[in-house]
Amino acid sequence: MTTTLAGAMPALAQDDGSAAKQAAADPSAADRAAELAKKLSNPVANLITRTIVPILDQSGFPLEAINKSGLGDTVASQFFSPKSATAGGLI
Repeated sequence: MTTTLAGAMPALAQDDGSAAKQAAADPSAADRAAELAKKLSNPVANLITRTIVPILDQSGFPLEAINKSGLGDTVASQFFSPKSATAGGLI
């Protein structure tokens, strides 16, 4: 038995934009979407990421077998930072 994508998932295959039309017709749906977006954003902290990938090149050695190049160990760091200054003025 062969099943097509349209037969297996008719909602995905036949999307006519009715969800957008329904949201436009129902202003409370737009309000609920905006409220959900506010809840999902983090009002307390920012996430700061840093990745370091060292590039190594060892050349100029008398023996050609010692001359090497490549990538070193990758270091990834993540930090949380408050969105606004604390009582002490630190961010």
